[in-house]
Amino acid sequence: MGDPFVKIVFHAPFLTLIAAVCIHFCYGVAYAWSVWTPMLKDAGWTSLETQIVFGAMGFTLNLTAIFGGLLSKKIGPRSVSMLSSLFGLGLIGTGLYIKYSPLSRGSFGLILVLLGFWQGGMTGLGYSVPLAVTMKWFPKHRGLASGLVVSGFALGSMLWIKLADDWGRLLGTIGLAHTMLLYGGVFFGVALLCSFFLVSSTHPGIEALRAARQATLHTTKNALVVSPRDDAGVELQETAAPQTTDTDTVAMDASEGEEVAARPLTPADVAVYGDALPSDAPAEAGPAEPLEEITSAPESLEETSSCTPEPSKESLSNEPCEAPTTGSQAEEPTAPAPVKRAGCCEAFGRCIGFRPARDQVTNATIKQMLRSWQYYLAFASMLICTMSGQLLIGSMKIYPIAPLRRGDPTMSDDDINFYCSTAMAIFFAVGNAAGRIVWAFIADRIGARPLLILMGVTNSVCVALFTVMASHPASLWVGSFLVAFHYGGGFTLFPVLCSELFGLRNVGQNYPFILFSVSFSAVLGPVLGGILDGHGLMDLAFYVGAASSVLVALFACLMRPLRPARRAFP
Repeated sequence: MGDPFVKIVFHAPFLTLIAAVCIHFCYGVAYAWSVWTPMLKDAGWTSLETQIVFGAMGFTLNLTAIFGGLLSKKIGPRSVSMLSSLFGLGLIGTGLYIKYSPLSRGSFGLILVLLGFWQGGMTGLGYSVPLAVTMKWFPKHRGLASGLVVSGFALGSMLWIKLADDWGRLLGTIGLAHTMLLYGGVFFGVALLCSFFLVSSTHPGIEALRAARQATLHTTKNALVVSPRDDAGVELQETAAPQTTDTDTVAMDASEGEEVAARPLTPADVAVYGDALPSDAPAEAGPAEPLEEITSAPESLEETSSCTPEPSKESLSNEPCEAPTTGSQAEEPTAPAPVKRAGCCEAFGRCIGFRPARDQVTNATIKQMLRSWQYYLAFASMLICTMSGQLLIGSMKIYPIAPLRRGDPTMSDDDINFYCSTAMAIFFAVGNAAGRIVWAFIADRIGARPLLILMGVTNSVCVALFTVMASHPASLWVGSFLVAFHYGGGFTLFPVLCSELFGLRNVGQNYPFILFSVSFSAVLGPVLGGILDGHGLMDLAFYVGAASSVLVALFACLMRPLRPARRAFP
């Protein structure tokens, strides 16, 4: 018995996309760490200890993503995703520990293992698997597919924070332990169920079903025959081809013989039954017309014959009717194809040198990718693109306090906390998710490389202006949205960029090596902000991020697809 999920996915590939979004929606709980930290601090934890656990989680996530891509090539994406669903056990274990033991500083080591290493490691193991599967199912819309998947990660982080805190108030009603038990059980079940739908487009079962469909279509197409016209010469008929004998005739039983003999023979009867017809059967006037095998019926009789009507007696022309020509006898002149004008997106891509027709990329292996200079440009570009977002994440609740006080000295502390919390929990989260979808949609039109140039320039402007926009609540929210919009877009563009530079076949194994740069940006961004903030130069941190974004545009101009004959390090 075949795998039922293979057949389901073959007939409905969009289920793979839905399953991938749901899995990343569950993965988003990794960025909900901030909702647990107040209770940990109340139990005696220091701010450094809470950040160590979160930092270990982020670093382990990006590191194990490399092994997840390699493992999926050996045991398949479905098995890796099922293994990754065990990340929920980290939350379940932590919830059980907190339920039966008092939460204190002595629990730091166990929670570091359960949430920092186990949950982060299992999440990273399956992070790139849904991305690779959906991009291969939708190669023409790989950008939008990857954007929808990773947007689930951003939306999930916002939803789990709000359900535990403001919207659902789970922490206040059932407590920290039961909230973690609930989250862990739900995430484990949903991720495990959705993993069954992660069937690769190159799965042997999918290939067999695809071959069977092609064979069926070929047989059906060859079995269709059509008579040029019916008895009245008005309407075409489409019938199945009869099974013929060695003499090209079909045997008739008694009832068929009586029925045919009782009426005038038609051209179709002569062509089909031939010598099997009775010798005294009346024949219909007119020559028999042979059946013609076609692949699809024409819409009207005008398409089946070029014959002109017989001239009437009043006609001045006595030209005879020309015989119909079909097949290779004559070819109808075809109108030239309309010229499609390039849109704004395509024109922008051409202006900056993007030539998709010439950029034929090889499907590079990991070894070929790591030996190319294109990989290091992509690695540095993603590090810079995500560093400004990480800088804002680490300082959102602290940095806007001084600009808001300068803008309105009468503003209370509660109002400032509300504006900062709203900027981070709502506008940054929505911008993060929206950027992953919008940038992906545009990437399908012009490609990731030209769009990366545009992102580098616009991100530089938004990060530089954020220091001014933070002085007013409304502009603070808008600035948070714009910075997050570019931050989330990086997680969409770089999977597509990886497929453009190194091929689509091994994108599941190659992309995690580029994603590993986020581990460094997660450290560099907050550390840079902390050092400069200690000297009263926090604005300088954003200016450094803005200047670095210009380098991304420069790197994108230099990027070209990897070809077998062009290697930087032979």
